[in-house]
Amino acid sequence: MKKTVNGRDLYNEMKRVANEINTNNIQMTRIFDLKNPLDSKVNLGINFSSSGTMTVEEAKQFIKDLQKAVELVENFKYQGYEETF
Repeated sequence: MKKTVNGRDLYNEMKRVANEINTNNIQMTRIFDLKNPLDSKVNLGINFSSSGTMTVEEAKQFIKDLQKAVELVENFKYQGYEETF
C-alpha cells in the first residue's frame, strides 16, 4: 500500500524541520522530477551555498551543521510518501 500525506501536513513538517536546519547557509529543499510533472513523491535534499574560505573552527561548525541537516532529511517523516491535494 502506498503511503500518502496531505499537503498541509507535509508543509507543516517541512517548515518545522527547515527551522532546525536553516543555519550556516544550509537549507532543506524538495527535489522534483521535471521529466515527470505528475510525480508527487516527497524527495528531500540539502542545498548549501559556497562559504568561501573559513577558519578551522568555522569549518568544524559547518560540518556539524551539515551532518545535522543530513540526519534530519534522512529521517524525514514523509520521505518517499506521495503528496495528496
